[in-house]
Amino acid sequence: MGALATDWLIIATFDTVYFVLVKHFNWPLPHDFRWLYLADIVLFFLLPAWCWQGKTLGGRLLNSQIVTTTGNRANLWQLLIHYGGLYFISLPLLFLDLWLFNRLGNVPSATLNRLDVYLVLVSVILLIVSYDLLLALFSRSHQLWCEKLSRTTVN
Repeated sequence: MGALATDWLIIATFDTVYFVLVKHFNWPLPHDFRWLYLADIVLFFLLPAWCWQGKTLGGRLLNSQIVTTTGNRANLWQLLIHYGGLYFISLPLLFLDLWLFNRLGNVPSATLNRLDVYLVLVSVILLIVSYDLLLALFSRSHQLWCEKLSRTTVN
């Protein structure tokens, strides 16, 4: 958990510098936060883990790494499934849920019924993912759904 917090602190620093350069110094870099989010995940999680045998920058500092359930080095597909599940499915679900909730206030009633169904569906999936995350936070033996799918674990 400490390696993850360290990684996100490094990402927050990088993003702050990026936004200062783009907003205040008018550097010709993309202004779309979605591309920056994708770059953050690739540059600070996927590439380092692939190049450094499952270790990110935070993992190198705190001696933590992603390995297969048998203890071997995780391959690129396993890392893609592991980080993709966390950062391209689980976390965006939260933002989708918030976006759908915010849309409820200013749509016609015909659309409202459809949005209600989407909001309930996304909220239920988000609840399951959140429960899985809470189990992983309080139990060292519990694996997240994306760890089970990728057959990886944090060592």
